[in-house]
Amino acid sequence: MARCSPPLRRHFFCSAAKSASNTAAGGPKRKIIVFFGSPQVAASVLDTLLAASSSPDSAFQVAAVVTQPPATKNRGRKPLPSAVAQHALDRGFPGDLIFTPERAGEAPELLAILFNIGSKLLLDELPSVLDGSAKQKAKPQDDSKATLAPKMYSDESWLTFDEEAKLLHNKVLELQLPGRKATTARGFWNGLRGRRLLKSP
Repeated sequence: MARCSPPLRRHFFCSAAKSASNTAAGGPKRKIIVFFGSPQVAASVLDTLLAASSSPDSAFQVAAVVTQPPATKNRGRKPLPSAVAQHALDRGFPGDLIFTPERAGEAPELLAILFNIGSKLLLDELPSVLDGSAKQKAKPQDDSKATLAPKMYSDESWLTFDEEAKLLHNKVLELQLPGRKATTARGFWNGLRGRRLLKSP
């Protein structure tokens, strides 16, 4: 796996172009797809794309993968590749076409559902993106319906028990305590057992 230093970025584009030209030599020219992703759910999308691109009549090919760098999963263990990188390697994807920039984020919950739906939509819509016909059905965003999602701060995690139960419940789910992964109010309270609570003045 390769990190994205300037020389490797040149290698990235050269290798992707070479990979595409090799495929084109055996049939119609395909569009180049570069896959970005790291968690296990993203690996399922990559699997879908690799399977689809292996078809002789596929309009695209996965020419490179960009994912998180290897990280230690357990104390004292050697760094392991991301789920996406490991899956790509397991499928025989060239290691020199798996690029690992320093950081890439990932979000918890609902990812499995969203990625499963997203991978199917991707295959449905990708041909129209590649041939340019997607522009004909594209619609501009209605900014009047957009909602602001401001950054949350740690002081918002305080629970005030004169607030509605539903609001307190949502705070528990949205503003987790450091190092804890409570998914229900009961789990949150169990996590507080044996801890002192600060009573506000």
